[in-house]
Amino acid sequence: MGLSYPLVASISGSAAVPLSKDAEGSPYHVLGVPTLLANLDVGLGGGMVSGGLAVPLKLNVGYGTKAISFKGAAIRTWLIDVGVERNRTYTGGLTELFFDTIPIFKLGLGYFRDTDPSHSPRDRFVFFYAGVGL
Repeated sequence: MGLSYPLVASISGSAAVPLSKDAEGSPYHVLGVPTLLANLDVGLGGGMVSGGLAVPLKLNVGYGTKAISFKGAAIRTWLIDVGVERNRTYTGGLTELFFDTIPIFKLGLGYFRDTDPSHSPRDRFVFFYAGVGL
């Protein structure tokens, strides 16, 4: 579950495929090794499909970052018009930081452009996401 611009309030589902075996007894689990990620986010302001790679950040500083991901994504806006037009499709990329907390806390930042800028006065925007998950 998360808050973002322009999805507003959203829920998400994801699939993760580790690219190597996790070290036995490691507290990092799936995000402790390079992992392919696929996500679907559905919110009041739109939906997003994304996919990419997460890599671990094994820092021994208490509640530090757990992993960072780099993903390509597509956003379709609907229902609530929050600074971008409804019924528009945007493509771009985003980076997410996963924090080592329970539940896992995630921050994301991205940049998106309208796939048909000729129909939109606002053809690009910066994406921001903050959320929690299991």
